[in-house]
Amino acid sequence: MNKYNIKDSLQKVLSANKIPEAYYSLGGYSEDAVCLEETTYGYIVYNGERGNQFNKKQYQKQEVRKVAFDVISRLSESIEEERSMQSEVVDIIINDLIDLGLI
Repeated sequence: MNKYNIKDSLQKVLSANKIPEAYYSLGGYSEDAVCLEETTYGYIVYNGERGNQFNKKQYQKQEVRKVAFDVISRLSESIEEERSMQSEVVDIIINDLIDLGLI
């Protein structure tokens, strides 16, 4: 069974937009970074700082667009950059799902 992973789609858009990897972690806690953590029930997005999780938001598994938009929003320096990356990630999510035969 093919399984979709939002982390792959996010990595593509963040890399394409030259967002430094030191600014984010798609695999759990990282100091001074926007963090994405996968749980049994979904995802958690938060800011890692001083060993703590700040501004934590939880999402269900099917809320991949909201997860991606939250991470992008936290990393964007302007509303224009945010909107551009949001559009890109939606296209990437759709293409990834097509490639996996899920849509």
